[in-house]
Amino acid sequence: MIATVAKRLVTLERLIDRIDTSAPPQWASPTAMAVDVGIELDHWQRRVLASTSLRVIMKGPRQVGKSTVSGLLSLHTALTKPESLVLLIAPSNDQSKELARTVRQMASRLGLATMERTETVAPTLLSASRIEFASGSRIIALPGRSEASVRGYGAPDLVVCDEASRIPEETYGAIRPMLVASPNGRLILLSTPYLKAGTFYRTWTGTEDSWERVEIATADCPRLSPQYLAQERAELPFWVYAREYLGEFSDDETTLFSSELIAAAMDDTLEPLFLEDSDASNS
Repeated sequence: MIATVAKRLVTLERLIDRIDTSAPPQWASPTAMAVDVGIELDHWQRRVLASTSLRVIMKGPRQVGKSTVSGLLSLHTALTKPESLVLLIAPSNDQSKELARTVRQMASRLGLATMERTETVAPTLLSASRIEFASGSRIIALPGRSEASVRGYGAPDLVVCDEASRIPEETYGAIRPMLVASPNGRLILLSTPYLKAGTFYRTWTGTEDSWERVEIATADCPRLSPQYLAQERAELPFWVYAREYLGEFSDDETTLFSSELIAAAMDDTLEPLFLEDSDASNS
């Protein structure tokens, strides 16, 4: 009985794999695909989806549609580039699974069949959601809280880091070398800001022109009503509201002095009170 069921499952998988999931001409762009998925895009989403930059960083408030952009970019890449590899990385296991679920829902709306498998990421106990297409393309959603969970993947065509401000430094250290073997591989960071530290903060505040920077305000998202925002502002601590809705980076809640206060106390024109040992021995 068990053997018969197993054989039928294998047969079913083979039939599904034969379904044509190549991208028809009308899906030549992610924005065109969004129309068929039934998503009405905001103008900032159109900008990010139309970008051809290899490095894009997007900073904005909660609930503006960042995961929608992640899903559309990933699905479009998988359908238009046979045998492509897309990595969707989120801070936690559950978040990465939600990203995979978003992609599968979009594919379903387009009438496309996908195969999803869940596998354990060694040496961690975390799991990855692997979505496979008949063209040989793969979208793999990974938890990014451990650098070990993202190792082992080479030459990705697209890496999307969702809630990128919460992904640890060590994980980014494991992500960047993947792109060495993929000159045209893209790295997209999307997030609500968090602390004034880490890769996301340094990249956003940096001056490197290799990055396209996209900033979203609450006014750019019609789904965030002024009445709701007013209630949130009245009930939340200001630093929480500023971070979650105004898109402002903040200091660690346990920090005694703010980074602005420390910076204001610095004066390069003052002579040091104490000389270093090497200086004292020469005086």
